[in-house]
Amino acid sequence: MKGYNKNGVKTKRKARGTVYILRFDLRSGEVVYKIGMTTRKLLWRIQEIIASYYYNYGYIPKVTPIRQGKSKYYIEMESELLKKSEHWKYNSTKKIEGVTEFRTGVNTKELINWYDGMITRELWAEHKAVTVNVPKMVSVDELEPIVLDM
Repeated sequence: MKGYNKNGVKTKRKARGTVYILRFDLRSGEVVYKIGMTTRKLLWRIQEIIASYYYNYGYIPKVTPIRQGKSKYYIEMESELLKKSEHWKYNSTKKIEGVTEFRTGVNTKELINWYDGMITRELWAEHKAVTVNVPKMVSVDELEPIVLDM
């Protein structure tokens, strides 16, 4: 279970994690996407998934990172992406690392828009709103003359 170690003790959350979308081109011609998060280097996570795939299927699929970004809300972001894409869930006959987060038949543009929208929301949330005082618009006739004492 995420957020707990193997003894069931709640672990401290890392400050930031990487939320990613990977594209897998399978030998069958099928394309599947993996939505995930990691607090380690993404390359290490990709290597784990590829090793698991090779062990189960005997070949290494082509893997392309589609999106990857750091977020302090990485757990929530991954969870929201997985819920939104549940209708594209991939059913594998074999146990592959992270297979519950694989998606097939994906509308790639829609998935990327969801991801980009979440990153944008986070960026806006991290910045304080700036208030700019704009003077009230008045006509030239309403302006009072400036008198200079010389």
